[in-house]
Amino acid sequence: MKSVRIVLIVFAFIAGYLITTLINMSVLPVPKLIVNNSNLVSALVGVAFSFFVWKGTAGVQKQLLTSMFKGGLIGGIVCFILALVGALVLYPGCNICPVMSIFIGPMGFVIGLLVSWLIGKKKAANRTI
Repeated sequence: MKSVRIVLIVFAFIAGYLITTLINMSVLPVPKLIVNNSNLVSALVGVAFSFFVWKGTAGVQKQLLTSMFKGGLIGGIVCFILALVGALVLYPGCNICPVMSIFIGPMGFVIGLLVSWLIGKKKAANRTI
């Protein structure tokens, strides 16, 4: 159980870091303080993601954690592949578009975690009725 939680917080840190970096890169009027310390800001957001995942999974059953991890991996892989192939098909001459899939993959991981958590909670509610 603890190993699954550790893997989840590592992925949460990476997802938080990359999502924050994407937001810092895409938002043009960012304050100079954030631009100069963008790695620090991204790391702090990644640590915050990890902290909330660690606290949020404290009382969760191992089966739900495993299904959340599987859902996160599936969501991350699907979003990564869709972003990579979509960028190559829509913008074949663009060099930076495939790199964006590196940032879209963690977003898919987070979405997969949330969707699989909701599905697990719904199944648990149906079992108790």
